[in-house]
Amino acid sequence: MEFTDENRDVAFWPKDVALRHIAEKRGETDVEFANVWRTSVGRAIDRQKTSIGRHGIQVAYTDGAKTDVGLVKAMPADLEYSVWFWSKDRDKLNRVTESMLFWKQQNPNLDMVYTFLTTDFPLEYDMLFGQIVDESPIEQMFDRGLYHVMRFDFTVQGWVFDTDTLKTIHKVILKVYEDIDPGGPHERDILLFELEEDLTT
Repeated sequence: MEFTDENRDVAFWPKDVALRHIAEKRGETDVEFANVWRTSVGRAIDRQKTSIGRHGIQVAYTDGAKTDVGLVKAMPADLEYSVWFWSKDRDKLNRVTESMLFWKQQNPNLDMVYTFLTTDFPLEYDMLFGQIVDESPIEQMFDRGLYHVMRFDFTVQGWVFDTDTLKTIHKVILKVYEDIDPGGPHERDILLFELEEDLTT
């Protein structure tokens, strides 16, 4: 199967309407395409225990004066998808199945980039793969013609991001005093030394 035009060869619709949708886009009935549909989204509680999920991480200053710093929090989420491959040629789908099996072994991650202001943060989402299932409507071959359908399910262990802004501490001043004549008539504090630390340099 060779897809050359994403708009004409891939339908982002569920299986029940994908065939009609792709035929309307192409202006003809040609059963060789793929369709993708996200079937569910759920919070992954088992991955909520990470520090980025509970507290977030500081990533970059949001202005030149360094008065604000960006805070990114992430909610772990499992996104489940189904992909269907359609063709009248059974052998083509068999080759797709073989290619998918090798792809599952060699590419277990989904590589993406999250951009905050001008800084890019690479992400690797783990992917969990299900079985490749034959959903060909063979029983309808005498009414609608013979075509074949293979379904491929996978789950992306992703994150949903949110950003916030925190005020930053620019300078820390430490003063050390000594209490002279504590409790006496001449009690007073004497400054021994003072330290100043600039955190923006």
